[in-house]
Amino acid sequence: MCFIIPYSHFFDFVSIELHIFATFMGFLAIQYYNPLALNTSRISKPLGELRDKYSYLLTSVVIIFGMQTIRVAFPIAVWHRSSAVYPLLLLMTLSFLTPLFAFLLKSKKFLTFTVGGLALTRILEVLIRNADADLWLSMLGASFFALSLPLLLRPRISDLENRSSGSWAGGLLIGLALDTTIKGIFWTNNLGAGQNPIAILIQILLTVLALTLLLLSQERNEVEKIDRSWPGAILLISIGPFFLLQLLIFQNQGYISEVFGIGLPQAFIVVAFGNLASVIGLYIGNFKFSTPSFIGFFAAIILGASILSMEYSHPLISLVMILAQFTFGWGFSRIAMRGSHANINHLIRTSIVIGFSQILFASLLLISFGNLALSVDFPSDSAMSVLAILMGGTVLLADQMMKRDNLEPSKKPSLILITIVLFLTSIVHSIVQISKTSSEVAVSLPVRVMTYNIHSAVSNNHGQDLEAIAQVIERSGSDIIAIQEISRGWLISGGIDMVSWLSNRLGMEAIFAGNADALWGNSILSRYPIVESGSGSLPMLDSQVPRGYIWAKIDVGETSPLMIINTHLQNGSEEQHVRLAQVPELLNAWGNSTSSILLGDLNATPGTEEINLIMNSGLIDSWEEVRTGTGDTAPAHQPSIRLDWIWHTIDLVAIEVQVISTTASDHLPVIALIDFVSH
Repeated sequence: MCFIIPYSHFFDFVSIELHIFATFMGFLAIQYYNPLALNTSRISKPLGELRDKYSYLLTSVVIIFGMQTIRVAFPIAVWHRSSAVYPLLLLMTLSFLTPLFAFLLKSKKFLTFTVGGLALTRILEVLIRNADADLWLSMLGASFFALSLPLLLRPRISDLENRSSGSWAGGLLIGLALDTTIKGIFWTNNLGAGQNPIAILIQILLTVLALTLLLLSQERNEVEKIDRSWPGAILLISIGPFFLLQLLIFQNQGYISEVFGIGLPQAFIVVAFGNLASVIGLYIGNFKFSTPSFIGFFAAIILGASILSMEYSHPLISLVMILAQFTFGWGFSRIAMRGSHANINHLIRTSIVIGFSQILFASLLLISFGNLALSVDFPSDSAMSVLAILMGGTVLLADQMMKRDNLEPSKKPSLILITIVLFLTSIVHSIVQISKTSSEVAVSLPVRVMTYNIHSAVSNNHGQDLEAIAQVIERSGSDIIAIQEISRGWLISGGIDMVSWLSNRLGMEAIFAGNADALWGNSILSRYPIVESGSGSLPMLDSQVPRGYIWAKIDVGETSPLMIINTHLQNGSEEQHVRLAQVPELLNAWGNSTSSILLGDLNATPGTEEINLIMNSGLIDSWEEVRTGTGDTAPAHQPSIRLDWIWHTIDLVAIEVQVISTTASDHLPVIALIDFVSH
C-alpha cells in the first residue's frame, strides 16, 4: 500500500510529518527521563555476545540508508528544484555539529535520534509520492546521515581495552556491498521508485533491522564520546572521497556496463567480485604480520593508477577495478587500526575530519557534474586526479603510521560469510538474467514511433519514477522509442541504469550513446531487430553541455531497414546560434537516405530558422501532415510550446500523430503511426 499525496495537500503532509516526529521525540524523551526505560545493561550474556559479534551491522545499515538518501536527493534537487542543490550539499557536512549534539543529548541517545530519524525518513520517502516531500525528506535524511557518521566511525571501548582495530571498516564495506546487491536485483532502480511492493517490504525490513541493532548497540555504561588522536583522525579524510568513488564508479553497474562494453548482469558480477575482494583485503590486512615498507607505496600506486584508468574502455580494466577494491579493503584495515587506540573524552577530532571529508565529497561532486548539469564552470576532468591522489596518499600514510603501533587486529569471520552470501546472490541473479531468451516479435506495418524527453524520469509531481515512464511507453503501444535525457548511472540522476532497466522492463532491444559524458545522452528502444547502429557528436560552440545524436537501422519487414535518428539539440532561446550550427551536422548524418525518421527534442519552435533548415532539406513534419492541434509538448503540466518533433522522408507517410498527456516527465511524448507510401 502506498500513500499518494498531491502537491495541493503538501502542507497537510508536513503537519502529519511533524506529528510523527513529535511522537518520535516524545519516545526519546521518555527513554531519557523515565527511570523505567529500557536498561540495556540488563541484556543477557548471549545477546551481549551477539551484539559484539555483529556490531558492525549497524554501520552497514546506516551506510545503506545514506547511499539511498543521496541517490534520492540529488535527482530531485538537480532536475526539479535546482535551488536546493547547495543547501543539500551543505547539510551533508553537518558532521561538524555531532560533538555538540552528543554532549547535549548524550551519545547513545543522539545515535538513536540520528539513526532512527534516518530510518524514518527512508520509510516516509518510500511511501509518499510527492517530489517536494521526497526532496525535503531526503535532505532531512542527509542531515541525519552526516550527524551519525562520527558516532558510527568512532573507536569503541572494547577496541581500546583490547588494543585492537575497530570494526567500522567492515561495516562500511558490507553496507556498500548489501546496498549494491539490492540495487542489482532491481536492475539498479532505487527502492521505493514506482512503489514496488517488494521494494517497500525490503525497506521496512531494513528499518526494523536498524532499530533492532540500535537496541543491541547500547553498550554497558560506557563513555561513548571517545575519540582518536589527530594522526589517526586525519586518515578519515578519505571517507567522503571513498563514498564518491564508490557511487560514481566501483558500485556503479551502469558505468561498468557502458564503459567496459558488457551487459548489466555481467557488470553486476564484476561489482560483486570487487566487493568480495574489498572484504578479503580488509580481512587479510587485519592479520598481524610485518609487511615491507614498499607494500604501502605499491598499494598507493595501485589505487591512484586504477582510479585514473577507469575511464578507459577495455575489458582488462575490470580486473584492475577488482584489484583496486582489494586495495581499498586492505587500506581501510590500516586506517581502522591506526585510529582505534586513543582514549579522549570527546568526538571533536573525528567529527571535524569527517566534516571536511564530506566537504571534499560535495566539492568533487560539483567538479564532476557542475559544468554538465548545474550550470557551474568547473574543470570536471580534474576530479579523478584529486581522488586518485587523496586515496593513494591516505593508504600510504595509514600504512606508514601503523608500523609504529602495536595493535591486535580485529578479525570477524562473519564479515567473509556475509560477503560470500551477497556474492553468491549476485552471481545467481546475474546468471538467471543472462540465460533469459527474448521472444521474437512478428514484424508488422505500420510502425508506431515515439520521441520522449524523460528528464531523468523526474516528475514535477511524483519525484523520480522510472516505472511511470515505462507505463507511458507501454500504454502507448509504441514499437520504436527515441529517448532523450536518459542516464546509465549518473549519480545526479539517481545512479540508475535507465537504459538497461527500461529494456528489461519493456522487453525491448536498446542502444545508447552518451553526450554530456559516457553516461548521459540519447537512447533508442525497439520492439523490432536493430541491424546496425551508431552515433555522432554535434558542435558545441560556446555552450556548456555537449550534444549528439544516435541512429539505428531497424528491420521492419521491408527490403530496406528503417533509419531512425534521435537527437537532442542545445536548449535556450539565447543558444539559437548553437542549434543553427548543429542542424546542418545532423542533416549531413542523415545524408538524404530514404526510409528515414528524424525525431527528438529539437528545443526549437515552429517557424524558427533551425526548423526551416530541416523543412527545406525535404523532410516532412509529421504533425503538419496530419494537422491535429498545436502539438505543444512543454512544459508537461501546462504545455504551451512545441519542442519535440517527428520528421520523415517522402517515401513514408504519417497516418496519425498524437501528444500524450502525462506528468511523468517535464516534456510530453509525441507518437506517430508511420507507414510506407507504397502500402
